[in-house]
Amino acid sequence: MNIAILRDEFDSLIGTLLSVVTDDFDGLLKPSPLDVPIAVTRFPTTGAGRKSETFVSMRQLAFTIQNEHADRKGGLPWFKLGRFGNHRSGKGSLRNNANVICVTGVEGGWDGGEISLGEAERLVRADGIAALFFPMPPSTESSPRWRIFAPLSAEREPQDRDRYFFAHS
Repeated sequence: MNIAILRDEFDSLIGTLLSVVTDDFDGLLKPSPLDVPIAVTRFPTTGAGRKSETFVSMRQLAFTIQNEHADRKGGLPWFKLGRFGNHRSGKGSLRNNANVICVTGVEGGWDGGEISLGEAERLVRADGIAALFFPMPPSTESSPRWRIFAPLSAEREPQDRDRYFFAHS
């Protein structure tokens, strides 16, 4: 075998290895969707007469939610993945569809028991969806209640929300 052929094979092998290493390295530099800040609106009460908006990652939001405590769901603030304006519903609520400026993620939940939070997490992750899961009161092992927040890659129009929500329902 002559040296020129060996050199070509060596160059080809090195090029392949560099391509694999570079692709893997680029993947390491890409942030997880759970670490990218998105707009989140917090409504302190179910009546949603007030709101505050912040840009936060799902991991940061998990920390905030972990520090909220109540015996029942109605005693907790409501978080929506998106931005809201100042248009009030007939009952004075700022949390209404006509007031949504944009959506930055999709929220869902399960109050029907039977499906555990762990099983839901496994199913969603198997579909490759990055999401935040957390239990809701009065969740028990025999009657689990939980919520899921799945961030979108960019702000979307309010009318597009159902497209993302129902894609994996």
